[in-house]
Amino acid sequence: MKLRLVQGLVLCLLFVSVVTGCAPAATPTIAIENGWGRPSPSMPTAGGIFMVIKNNGEAPDNLISGSSPACGSIELHETVMKSDGTMGMNLLDKPIEIPAGGQVELKSGDLHIMCIMKKDDVFKSGTTIDVTLVFEKSGEITVPVEVRAVPSLTIENGWGRPSMDMPTAGGIFMVIKNNGDASDNLLSGSSPACGSIELHEMVMKSDGTMGMNLMDKPIEIPAGGEVELKSGGLHVMCIMRKDDVFKPGATIDLTLVFEKSGEITVPVEVRME
Repeated sequence: MKLRLVQGLVLCLLFVSVVTGCAPAATPTIAIENGWGRPSPSMPTAGGIFMVIKNNGEAPDNLISGSSPACGSIELHETVMKSDGTMGMNLLDKPIEIPAGGQVELKSGDLHIMCIMKKDDVFKSGTTIDVTLVFEKSGEITVPVEVRAVPSLTIENGWGRPSMDMPTAGGIFMVIKNNGDASDNLLSGSSPACGSIELHEMVMKSDGTMGMNLMDKPIEIPAGGEVELKSGGLHVMCIMRKDDVFKPGATIDLTLVFEKSGEITVPVEVRME
């Protein structure tokens, strides 16, 4: 009797082990949305490619590389803050992980794809190109990428001053003009004279007084239009300003990051106003 019981338990354990071992392994399920690109404003032979990569599966995956008939080669890049406080672009030496149940946005000023040695007769505004992405587990996925027009931005009258209300901050003001046929968005910025750069807006509070809000969305620069960043309205804030650099009479460099136009560095005169 005991022997049969032991044999039954062994068989049961073997059955459970076999069933568990035969269960399908968790896999990623990759979906790619909003693929678009533009010629690089700073690299005449290159173009930036952006998209949202979603993973609806139960296992992570890694974006390893890519290819396109419109490009000599495809590289994975990241925009980073350099030691001198300015922004720079690095070639990634590791894959981009797409977490299980999550997503990664490839965007200007962050992780993105670079089209190296772009073919100008193919990679041009108004066309749609094919980009094949190679994932570690999901293999090759080809997606359409719309090539969009590049805005034509000019920035005038850049100036700044120490903040009257925040001893460690400074306000920066300017006029951003868009002479192109496509709108653009100001996303962020950096400067060697500041610990960080933030986009702010002056608003009327419920008690009737004015207050300053950190913006939770980009500043749109409409096609054929302009936006004035000014005291009492939309403006740039220099957080943790460096007093030995951000001081009246000095001119500092400010790098602004736009969604389509990429990075634009402008001189900013620091005044006492």
